[in-house]
Amino acid sequence: MTQELTLKFDPNTIEHLGISLYSKLPSVISELVSNSWDADAGNVCINFIDDASEKEIHYRDDGHGMTFDELNEKYLMIGRNRRKDDGAQETPNGRKIIGKKGLGKLSVFGICNEVEIRTVKDGIENRFSMDIDDIKKSQRNSYNPTILSLNKSVSDASGTEIWLRRVKRKSDFKPHDIAMGLSKKFLIFDRLKTTIKHNSTNDVPVTNELKFSNFKEEFKWEFPSKDIGGDEYRYWEDVKGSIITLETPIKDTEMKGIYLTSRGKIVNNAGFYGLRDTDQFHTYVTGYLEVDFIDDLEEDLISTDRHSLNWEHDVTRELQDYLQRIIKKVGAEWRKKRGQRKVNDINKKTGLDINQWEEGLPTY
Repeated sequence: MTQELTLKFDPNTIEHLGISLYSKLPSVISELVSNSWDADAGNVCINFIDDASEKEIHYRDDGHGMTFDELNEKYLMIGRNRRKDDGAQETPNGRKIIGKKGLGKLSVFGICNEVEIRTVKDGIENRFSMDIDDIKKSQRNSYNPTILSLNKSVSDASGTEIWLRRVKRKSDFKPHDIAMGLSKKFLIFDRLKTTIKHNSTNDVPVTNELKFSNFKEEFKWEFPSKDIGGDEYRYWEDVKGSIITLETPIKDTEMKGIYLTSRGKIVNNAGFYGLRDTDQFHTYVTGYLEVDFIDDLEEDLISTDRHSLNWEHDVTRELQDYLQRIIKKVGAEWRKKRGQRKVNDINKKTGLDINQWEEGLPTY
């Protein structure tokens, strides 16, 4: 019996959830990183190749890999909810699973037209390719990828390689910018060593700290904190992370405000959750807060592109109120601390005690 791989889909799904939704490089690569995390990979290497004729991206991890049946029944099943179907919230190695909607595999077609995948599990290799033009032309809402290798015995370790070809990009890849973009999307790089290469050279490590590397921190607030947000909010002890303010205004607009993450990946872009800025405080503050309990809810409140939570739910409305209290309190403390620091700087430079000097001024 001839064995086939089959991708099942609705044509509109490919267009709206692949090509249209994922058009920015960091967002696409972040979906591959999520898959590597869920495959218990310890290392990821991404090589961005600028060629005179055609650009290419080569992605490699050392995760568990997939069998032929797993490719067919899991990887190529669009919209498959791994957590519900497998009945597991954790990977075999105990990581909290990031993937949920089963749509991230479509993201690659937002930046390229052809994908080749090679995966090895327990010494057995399977390899296939997919072409977006052929997928769009396929009939009966299914598509058979081209099999390049079927259940081949190899000596290689388990893992997955992905080649993105016919990349839709004119400008050269900028490895440092790509690394920075990935760093903003995750808090997992202390447990998933990730390296960016450009034309097989110039290694750029992706770290959790990279996103803050251009900042000069002035003040910092750690969470959970009863003092800042109070303990009335039922999840206050589950809100973890830090908020920092800088000595100078933040130039990177993507970093202005507070990011929310769940299971190590962002679920809401940086923002102030309905608060308006009245004195430039918002231009000095950034941070990441982990709200993993969002992923434990029965209802899915995370948007497909992970740019925002659904703020029309009782749980997220409560969270929004709590975040507003936190930001207001941090803002008030920032103004006080910043004012005192200015006084201390003047005292140090002039040798005068400004407070005593003000008290000695005549009153009229």
